[in-house]
Amino acid sequence: MINKSLTVLAAAATLVAASNANAYAIFTGADGNNNPNVPLSSMPNATAAETAFKSHLTGVGTETFEGRSGAAPLPLSFGAAGTATLQGGGMVSSAISGTTNGGRYSVGGGSNYWEVEATQSGGFQVIFSQDIAAFGFYGTDIGDFGGTLSLQFLNDSNVVISTVVVPTAAANVADGSALYFGAIAANNNELFKSVRFVSTLGTGDVFGFDNLTIGAKEQVTSVPEPTTLALLSLGVLGFAAARRKSAKK
Repeated sequence: MINKSLTVLAAAATLVAASNANAYAIFTGADGNNNPNVPLSSMPNATAAETAFKSHLTGVGTETFEGRSGAAPLPLSFGAAGTATLQGGGMVSSAISGTTNGGRYSVGGGSNYWEVEATQSGGFQVIFSQDIAAFGFYGTDIGDFGGTLSLQFLNDSNVVISTVVVPTAAANVADGSALYFGAIAANNNELFKSVRFVSTLGTGDVFGFDNLTIGAKEQVTSVPEPTTLALLSLGVLGFAAARRKSAKK
């Protein structure tokens, strides 16, 4: 297996592109793979981003999708942070240890994960039962079509309050890649009621979505500066031309 994720190059204090003045603290880490058939055996950048994200939270719940089945809409429970519903497409999929479903797989030793397509219309979203201050997840096989994935944070009036681009592995190593993305609101104006996944690709990009963590305002122990911790590998920073595949296997 080709692993492009051995060296962490940077911890950049640069805000990921946002559509307005709302500036969440963003934690991201991506590890390239370039192998659609074998999952990464380690993902140091993604793991480091998750650790940094969770270091500002306490008592939060994480959905691993183990023991779950079915398609959207899928209800989830996060304890003190309330409940959520995955809507607009997707289903619980499974890949046994050491294998993938066309590059998608579970992280953290399990077998189940959420498999979904992000489209230009943003059909896939997570809707929470209360205002949320923190949101984090693992993603696999994102960006292998050369598209850009963004998250739209919406308030309880269903108005987009901020849009954040999710850094992914370069297209030439995105097959079977892994990333972690986490966002923490700095104030009440940044609390959100739902998160919408939007891709620049008209047909979308199918990806794996796992270990979803959410936190209410009361579960944020410290509010980090509104900057981005971006942990990137050589594969992520490579300037290879984006390549499209005719179909995913």
